Amino acid sequence: MTLDITIKEFPARHLTGMGIRTDMQKAWSECPVLWEIFAKQIASLPNSENINEAYGVSVVVNEGGTFDYWAAVETLADVAVPENMKTIELPAGFYASTFAPNLEGLEAVYQEMYTEWSQQQSEYSVNMQAPCVEVYRRPWQPSDPFEILVPVLKKI
Repeated sequence: MTLDITIKEFPARHLTGMGIRTDMQKAWSECPVLWEIFAKQIASLPNSENINEAYGVSVVVNEGGTFDYWAAVETLADVAVPENMKTIELPAGFYASTFAPNLEGLEAVYQEMYTEWSQQQSEYSVNMQAPCVEVYRRPWQPSDPFEILVPVLKKI
């Protein structure tokens, strides 16, 4: 697989959503269930009819492969949050951006970005302390492409 990867600056976002703590073995079954539950709840958010992007956000918890995964949408900071949801702040930063061809291709894209692409970089390194982001644009289906943003730091 050869990916078209570009570096781009991604602005900070205030997100509202639902999260789970998982690992790579369980994520393939747990994350789709989270999205299914969250998708049914998006309409309870103010201004939901104008939401055109949803975000899958992964934050590494430990080196053992545990991570927090959020299904979320961008909301205003002063929006009332439903009881079963929480807010997270997605920091601004530089990201390596590419597109997964569909949900089935997600693992291969991550594999290439975190191993092959990152090992070939002389200008950037993967920032393991920042969240990784998946951007799903409306009307998204599992067979549709979506953007993957891997956080990077400029090498000194």
